[in-house]
Parts: sequence; C-alpha cells; structure tokens
Amino acid sequence: MSKFTAVLICLLPVLCRPAPVSVDGYAAVVSTNVITASQVMTYIQAEKDRAAATLKGEELAERLRSLYDEGLERLIDKQLILEQYRAQGGQLPDHAVDDRINDIINRRFKGDYGEFQKALFDNGQTIEDFRREIKEDLIISLMRRQEVNETVRVPLDEITKLYESRKEQYTVREQVNLQVIQFKPAPDPAYQPVKEENIRKMHARLKSGDLDFADAARQFSEGFNSADGGVMGWKDASDIRTEILDSVKGLPEGGLGEPLRIGEETFLVRLLGRRPAGLRPLEDVMPELENELFDARARDAFKAWTQRLRHKFPVTVY
Repeated sequence: MSKFTAVLICLLPVLCRPAPVSVDGYAAVVSTNVITASQVMTYIQAEKDRAAATLKGEELAERLRSLYDEGLERLIDKQLILEQYRAQGGQLPDHAVDDRINDIINRRFKGDYGEFQKALFDNGQTIEDFRREIKEDLIISLMRRQEVNETVRVPLDEITKLYESRKEQYTVREQVNLQVIQFKPAPDPAYQPVKEENIRKMHARLKSGDLDFADAARQFSEGFNSADGGVMGWKDASDIRTEILDSVKGLPEGGLGEPLRIGEETFLVRLLGRRPAGLRPLEDVMPELENELFDARARDAFKAWTQRLRHKFPVTVY
C-alpha cells in the first residue's frame, strides 16, 4: 500500500474522530527500525484535525498528503538521530528521564500523579511508552544542540546587512506612553461640583507624590485601562487625541499634566515616555534579527546533518 493510498483510505472517512487513526503497513525502515503508517497518522493527528476544520474536498486531500509526507520525514529524521546516538555509544542516565517526567507532572498536573496516570490511560499510553517517548525527546534535544545549535554562528555583518535592507520597516512614527485616570460626569448633576473638587484634590496629591498614580487609577479611574494602573502602553502620537497630547506637551518623563476637560469627561494624564519619529537603532532590533538569522541557519544545518545521516544509515520508504 502506498503512503498516499494509506492517507486517502484511512484519513478521509474518520477526520472527525478524536482518537488516533490506526493503519497497518510499513511507512519506512531506518536501519532496522520500522516506522508504521499508523505511527505517522498518530504523529500528525493534531495538524490533521486543524486541516479538517478549515478545508474540504481536494484541497483537504492535498493537505493531508502533504502532512503525511512531512510527518514521515520528521519521523525518519528522528530515527536517524537516535541511530546516530546509539552508534556513538550514548547512554542517557535514568535520572534525566525521571527529572523530566516529574517536571511534567508538577507543571501540567500540579504534582498529582493520579491525574497524570489518568491522562496516560485516556491517551492510550502506558508509563513505559511515555518514558520511552520522553527519553527519545531528550536524546533528540541533546543531539540537536550538539550537532546544530552549538555549531551555528551569526556574523555581525550579516545582521547589519539584514538591518540595512529593512530600514523602511524599522522607521517609526512619534510614539508616547501615557498613564491616564478618566472621570465620567456624576450621574446626578448636583454632585458634579463635588466630584470636580475631589479631582482637583487628587491631582494635588498626585503632583506632590503623596498618592501613587497607578493605585489611584486602579481605585478611581472610570476608563477601560484602570486595571492596568491607567497605563496605555506605547501608541503612535497620531492615534491619540490632540487635546491629550497637548496636555503633556513639554513635560519631562514622569510629568503630570493639569486636569483636562474634554466634553463632559475629565482626565488626569501623566507622561511615562516619548519616542521621537525616526529609525530604530540597530541595537534595539539586533536580538530579533540575530534570532531570525540563527533560526534560518539552524534549519539549514539540521537539514544538512540529517542528509549526512541518510548516507550513513540505510533508509527505505514505502
């Protein structure tokens, strides 16, 4: 049975089933390690379900064929790496597996071993299956770190070249970060003078430092960002009302503007920071550029490494 036939026969009728699909037959053999079609189906289950939720007909069938091929390739790579680890005489200590399993139980199941066992049962796994899976994942991570991540270097001139090619992308407009306490009109107009007097008193306390702005915003602000202490976050200046910008014009960072009335609402506005329009410096974007280039180089290095392993160990695809 070809892998495409296995996909079409076994996946299309059962896409809505939550349980993994079981399919007989070899998908590939790496040295003496067999990868079955059912293993591939289980491996791509989550991606398959996502595809079934959004695609139909021939488009879905084509996506399933692609997912099968991609999943099989990843499983072949996995077996090649495990074979290389065994060929090198690698011995992963049992305590490394135990530590990883305990970490999973603590993080995902709040330390409840019974819930962990129940999850394994619901997933059709034994503890031995799970230990083997964890051990293999640890070996893959170890080998990948040694053979790929620790060998990849990103020269500064490549980062600079990528930065120069994206200068338009890193050109930003003027931005401000404001902290705002917003007051709506009193429900009863008779109480509005009292409310305005309280606002003036609060402003004086904020200005003197007797009252923390974030605490006051959380307690008294009637704006949408009160739970965040009134912090609006960095916004383009062009997206903020002119009256609010004018109220903090000329203030230093941390400065508090005078009470601002807009319509029937009153605002107390504090300037947290200002970024002038211009090009973001290389230092600001270097980490993201370096990570992007590192990831690209690591993908290439991983592909080259697994290709070398395919020449070292026999691989048969059915």
